[in-house]
This record gives sequence, C-alpha cells and structure tokens, in this order.
Amino acid sequence: MTEETSALYEAFFALEEVREILRQTAPQHRLSEEQKKRLKELLGKARRSMDLVEGRLS
Repeated sequence: MTEETSALYEAFFALEEVREILRQTAPQHRLSEEQKKRLKELLGKARRSMDLVEGRLS
C-alpha cells in the first residue's frame, strides 16, 4: 500500500470515529469536554492525512 493510500485510510477511519461520536450524541450533539477534545484530535489527524495526500498531488 502506498503512503498516500495509507493516509487516506487513516483519514477515513478518523472521520468514521467522528461520525460515531456524533451518532451517539444525536440529536442535539451536546458534547462533553472529553468528546470535544477527541473530536479535535480526530479532525486534526484527518486534516494531516489529507494534507499529505494533497501535497503529493502537486
């Protein structure tokens, strides 16, 4: 598996975990401080992975 493919999978898995947190807190999505922290971590991970892929396209 290429590094880009691996990075895409990391982003997908991080976003899937974000989706799960949102599903668990539906319909109001009132997040605990721990959930907010975890969401920020996951979104950062997805962003870094996508930045790697985008950088390789240049």
